[in-house]
Order: sequence, then C-alpha cells, then structure tokens
Amino acid sequence: MVTLKEPVTDPSVLKQRPIVNLLHTPRLAADKQDKPAVHELVENIPHDVKVEQAWVSEGLVTLPVADGEEISDLAPIRCGKGIRASMAYIVDDLKTLKDLTK
Repeated sequence: MVTLKEPVTDPSVLKQRPIVNLLHTPRLAADKQDKPAVHELVENIPHDVKVEQAWVSEGLVTLPVADGEEISDLAPIRCGKGIRASMAYIVDDLKTLKDLTK
C-alpha cells in the first residue's frame, strides 16, 4: 500500500533499477520435458525511458497468507519509499545473466 503524499521534484530519485526476467520455454516431447529449450536469467537493456506523474511516500508491502502456498514466505522484511508513476521504455536487447540449461 502506498498513500501518495507529494509529487517527485527530483528525478534522480527514480534511478532505473535492473529489470531481470526468467525466460523459460519447455520442450513438450515426453522424453525431453526435463530439458527446456530456453531457461535463462536475462536483464532488459532499456532505452528511451520516460517517467511521468511520479509521486512518492512511505510504502508498505504485505502478502496474504495462503495455506499450502509459499507466497507468505516471500514477504519482504523491510520496505522503503513507495513510488507511483507511469513509465514507458523500449527494449531492443537482453543481457544473459545466467544460462540455466547447463
């Protein structure tokens, strides 16, 4: 939850953090299901980043308790500022951080 208190006046607080994705494409053949065609961690290489209408305040993140699910175990230990903004960017390339097929 973020209760917005003030607009961001200094754009340097919106420093771009890396965006990391897990790319996974399984093989469907019965004898190859444990060997995915693609299974790697990649980082987006963005450009032309645009941020509009950024507001900041203190943030709080809570995750629901769900019996039989691990989501509750993933709850953050601490949370800093919360930011709400509209953002757009272009990704033409990915940097492979780790190939998990090996």
